[in-house]
Amino acid sequence: MHWYRNSDGSPCYEINYADGRPGKTPTLADAKRIGLSPGVTSVLGILDKPGLTNWRIEQAILAALTNPVIHDQMPHEQMLSVIRKDADAQSQQAMQRGTDIHDAIEKRLGKQPVPEQYQPHTEAVVDKLLTVAPESAGQWQVEAHLPGGLGYGGRCDLYSDEFIIDFKTKEFGSDDKVQGWPEQEVQLVAYDLGFGGPQRRLVNVFVSASVPGLVRWFEWPEKGYDAAVKKWWATLACWQAWKGYYPGEMK
Repeated sequence: MHWYRNSDGSPCYEINYADGRPGKTPTLADAKRIGLSPGVTSVLGILDKPGLTNWRIEQAILAALTNPVIHDQMPHEQMLSVIRKDADAQSQQAMQRGTDIHDAIEKRLGKQPVPEQYQPHTEAVVDKLLTVAPESAGQWQVEAHLPGGLGYGGRCDLYSDEFIIDFKTKEFGSDDKVQGWPEQEVQLVAYDLGFGGPQRRLVNVFVSASVPGLVRWFEWPEKGYDAAVKKWWATLACWQAWKGYYPGEMK
């Protein structure tokens, strides 16, 4: 769960414990007490994500089929525990790899050194940006956080006067069809609204975790913007109602 300060929109990843020790991850109770807003991705976390659910199911099936520890005489509860731990380990590994690639892209766009193993990924992203959006060169804002007082917060991977861009890491090859999920469009719309518009071009740049150097540019059709706006406000209202918390000054 990511939280942002209502006052200025800056991230609030940690606070002090009651005894003054640092390092506590804020809870909902803390957010209500000190005035924090939920991040866009945290709000969208209340939605069902069929693609992610199916992937997790597949990981569990693969764990059941391939783990050498499992045998017919193993008690069911123990078998389930082994499968769950194996599947969770695969999920954590994939998530960590995605985080590492994402961090490398941020460093490259910020003109910082990038680990050698991720240079093919980052250079492919830069080449794509220069090819598709050369007019935005020099205008890109990297990992900028939304302003305060919105009722939500967040950090946008990349934006300019024309584009809102979010990077997504997943496994795909050159022959695979890659397209965005509806909640990814809503995420981009939330950022665009937070930065005050105008209606920018919304793009997911998919970076292949399995084929270094392979990226796909997926731009959402302009005609779906208004519907995505309605989905965002409805999702935020649903989150607020379930949590019983209405931060910021809704606009």
